[in-house]
Amino acid sequence: MKIIPWTVILSLIITFSCTNISNTNYPPQFKVSNDSVYATINKILKTDSISIEGARLPIDDTFDICMLIRLVNVDMGASNNDTSLANQKKIAKTLKYQLKNISQYQKYYIWIVKLDTTKSTIGTVFKNDGLSLHDFNSDDL
Repeated sequence: MKIIPWTVILSLIITFSCTNISNTNYPPQFKVSNDSVYATINKILKTDSISIEGARLPIDDTFDICMLIRLVNVDMGASNNDTSLANQKKIAKTLKYQLKNISQYQKYYIWIVKLDTTKSTIGTVFKNDGLSLHDFNSDDL
């Protein structure tokens, strides 16, 4: 399994946190509605929340146009790591072939986050746990 540098993870966090960072926003153009895309993902992995964005990310000495898929509070059930990776690849492949232009992105990043919220006297506290990040080259899907 390829280890993703923390700088890439930080880039993904920043990209998901901001709507447009120096023209890095490349929204996906699907053949079907967003609701249909989300329903398809939920058939593969049940999740509380889905975020799909496109971005131009620095990869080595170049830039790649990437699809960033964030799945929050995924119900992994009894799946093991191999099943989980296979399901993530299936999601990336499904999204690729639901695009109007299947060559729109060079890489697909699937980011699984467990988000807990706690109410306290000072407000709502958010805690991220269980970070899982896998990337897939478009040519491999």
